[in-house]
Formats: sequence, C-alpha cells, structure tokens
Amino acid sequence: MAAAVVVVAGAVAWSLVSRYPAGLPDRELGLRKTTLADDQAPAVVVFAGDTPGSNQRVPRTYVGAPPVIPHSLDGLVPITREDNLCVICHASGSADTTGPPHVPTSHLIDWRGAPGVVRETVAGARWNCTACHVAQSTSPALVQNTFGSGGR
Repeated sequence: MAAAVVVVAGAVAWSLVSRYPAGLPDRELGLRKTTLADDQAPAVVVFAGDTPGSNQRVPRTYVGAPPVIPHSLDGLVPITREDNLCVICHASGSADTTGPPHVPTSHLIDWRGAPGVVRETVAGARWNCTACHVAQSTSPALVQNTFGSGGR
C-alpha cells in the first residue's frame, strides 16, 4: 500500500516537473495571475459609514445572510475574549428600525453545549462578531462575481 502511494506521488511530481522544468510559474499560483515580483500595493479600502447609529442599514444580499455592518469599526475592534464593544449596543438593541438591531436569539444559544437553552448573554461561538459580519466598504471585487440572490 505504501509503495503504491509513493509511486503515485512520484508520477504526479514527475508530470509537474516535465511540464514546468523550472517549477510552477508564479502566474499559475492563486488569483493574482501575475508574477510575485510584480507585487503592487493594494488599493486603500475605505469603509463606508460614520459612527454607529448615523447610517442606514444595508439590505442583506440573500435570505439568511449575516447583515453588513453599516458603520465604521474604528475603536470597536479588535474583539477580545474580555472585550466586545458590539455586544454593549446590540445586546440592548431594539427590534425596530430606530435603534441598533438586537442580537438575534440564535446568538444566545450554545448549539454545541446546550442546544435548547436560550441564555441571557451571547454564546461563546458567536462572540467574534466580525467572523461573519463585515463592514461595508468601497473596495473593488478581487475576482469577477456573478452571484445573484434571486430575491431578498
């Protein structure tokens, strides 16, 4: 069995070496499609929005999508184990459109440890808000995207 794996790995390596004698060209790696020597500084990303509460909410891209953060995150990140400034406003938020949206009930349930229990605080797995929610920005798409939600 081990000998077969070695033979297959060798065949794959030989096919790459014979196709690209000097190795795989930089242009073939990743999404860049340029050589690594042509490294250009990325465009400056400007995040839309001012202070929390001063901007309109952004519609979700599709049903079930995490909402985009419509305000600046300056001074609000990083989120640490001890400090989460998002929760200060959103744990006491409101369901209407005038205040910050309240943390949904799904974020108060520990789906691994106690799936039927709604807690009063945000569950640990949901504590890092910016893992799913991102600030709206003016950055261009890195690759062409033809995704369509088919409705909201």
